[in-house]
Order: sequence, then C-alpha cells, then structure tokens
Amino acid sequence: MISVIASGWPLNMSCAISVSIVPEQTALIRISRGAYSTPARHMSVQVMYRNPPSAASAGQVQYSQGGYDASFGRYEIDERARSFNYHVEGALVRNLVGQVQTRLYELSGKQLVVESSNPNEHWRVGWEHY
Repeated sequence: MISVIASGWPLNMSCAISVSIVPEQTALIRISRGAYSTPARHMSVQVMYRNPPSAASAGQVQYSQGGYDASFGRYEIDERARSFNYHVEGALVRNLVGQVQTRLYELSGKQLVVESSNPNEHWRVGWEHY
C-alpha cells in the first residue's frame, strides 16, 4: 500500500490527512509509515456519523459509540491482496483493543476506499487526500 499509494498519496512522508468522501460521515484518517528509527506503520481513524446508526444487532461488531468511532494502532500491508491488517491498540469501543482487523482497500486518484474483509459486514468508508 505504501509504494502504491505513494504515487497519489504522500504516505512516504510522516503522515497523510484526509477527509471522508461519504456524505453521511465526517471522518479523518492519519497514516504514518514511521521514521528511520521507528519503522512501524501507524494509523488512527475517527468517524462521526451525521445520523448515528442504531445499536449493532446481535453478532454484529460494534465500532462506534454514540455515533462516533475512534481507534489507533499499527498496520501491515499485503499489496498483492490489496489488504492490510490493522492491530488495534486503542479505541473508543474498548473490546476492539487487541483485535487484528483485516481491511480491503482500493485506490483511485486521490481517493482511498476501505472496507471490511468480513462478508457479514457491509460498510465502506472513503477518504480523499487534500
């Protein structure tokens, strides 16, 4: 993802900030590839829903609380699968901490679209680099 995104997204720099392209949300994502002394890649995500979703149904993962989602952690990329593993180190919804979430991504121009790899989850979120 870093080498692919670097052509349109400056992720080879310390971080990239972008805004949601989904009208129902206001969102921010920060992605860092790490510095020379700390090669770890980190990201943080914040999403605020204009109309908060109702409570998650049984068996459905809850990512937000009160219409707000926030988390941060490390990530690893599988460019061939166009996916990344997000290691949640901190989150508003505490039971997400410690999870490894696999996410699929698409790149198109200045847009990054991310979705769950879980076929039971039907969400997509997108950001546009500015």
